Amino acid sequence: MTTWTKNNGGSSKNNDCNLWNNDNKTLCFECQSCKAGVIYGVKDSRRKSSVVNIVFCIFIVVFYFISICALGNSAKYG
Repeated sequence: MTTWTKNNGGSSKNNDCNLWNNDNKTLCFECQSCKAGVIYGVKDSRRKSSVVNIVFCIFIVVFYFISICALGNSAKYG
């Protein structure tokens, strides 16, 4: 088992550095860095899904327009 020691004399302004400990049962230290990473990931995946949804909506509108035009032409000449 590896044991880490805290460096309390450091010049780090990040408060997350003092939240961790050596307890094997602790899964989350409630640090802000981890939460920021999750939020960034959600924003990125949300942006990608928005682009996919917009492209799909445009495809549906174009397909609907072509279908209506084809239906009108077949009724006109049929």
